[in-house]
Amino acid sequence: MIVKESRIKTKSGAGAIARHVLHGAKNEAIRVLSGSEWLLHDHMREAHREGLKYGLRHIAFNPDEAMTDGQLSAFARRLCEELHADPEHLTLVVHQKKGSTHGHLILPEWQQDHVLESRFTWMRMEKIARLEEIQLGHKLVAGRHDRAIAKALRKAGRHHEAEQVYALVPVSHDAKPRAAYTSEARRITERQGLDLPALKKLVTSLWSQSDGLKAFRAALKDHSLILREGDRKETRPGAHIIDADFSHLRQFRVIL
Repeated sequence: MIVKESRIKTKSGAGAIARHVLHGAKNEAIRVLSGSEWLLHDHMREAHREGLKYGLRHIAFNPDEAMTDGQLSAFARRLCEELHADPEHLTLVVHQKKGSTHGHLILPEWQQDHVLESRFTWMRMEKIARLEEIQLGHKLVAGRHDRAIAKALRKAGRHHEAEQVYALVPVSHDAKPRAAYTSEARRITERQGLDLPALKKLVTSLWSQSDGLKAFRAALKDHSLILREGDRKETRPGAHIIDADFSHLRQFRVIL
C-alpha cells in the first residue's frame, strides 16, 4: 500500500481539495464513508481562528490488493491513532477507478486542543501501511523507510513483523537518487528561506494524488506553484517546469 501526505494551507481554503476528493470526474464511483464538504470548510475556519499556517492534512492511500470499505475505514482510524488525531473529525472518501479503489483521508490540523503531529509522519504512515499488509495477508510493498521501520518494530518488540519488513530492504545501496534541480538552485532557495528538496517532494506527492492535469494544476495553485511547459524541447522533450508564484521569489523551479 502506498501512502502519501500533503498539507493544505489555511489561506488556500478547502475548495480545491473538496473538488478533488468529492467531485473527481475521472472516478467511476465516489463513496463518502465519513465527514462532508461542510466539515472541511469548518476545519479551515477553525484553523483560521487559531492562526495556523496549515488547515488540513490530506493522506491518500492506494492498496496494492483489494480492501473492503470496512477495512479501509479501519486503516484510516489506525492512521489517526498514529498521528494522535480524533477519528470523530475525519473525512474519509473512497474513489473507485478502473475497478480498483483508493482512499482519501482528510484531517484537521487543529485537533481541538493541539496541532496534528507532523514529525516523521511519512515514515510512521509507511509503518502503519506495512503492518496493515501483514495483518491482511497482502504482499508487502517496499517503501523508502523500510530499514528505519524495521528498527522501530524491533524496538517495540514486534520482531516477526520487523523481519518481514527488513526483507524488503535492498541488498545493494550503490544507486544514488537523482535530483531534478542544480546545487546552485538549492543554494539560492536556501538563502530565500525555502527547502527545495521538500518542495520537490511536495510536487511529486501532489502529482501522485491528482486525478488529472487539471486537478494537479489546482493542487499546485494551492501551494503558490504554477506548471508550464519547459523551454528546452530538443534536450528534454516533454519536460515541464514548476514555477513559484511567491511575491518575494520568482526564480525557484523544478523540472519534471
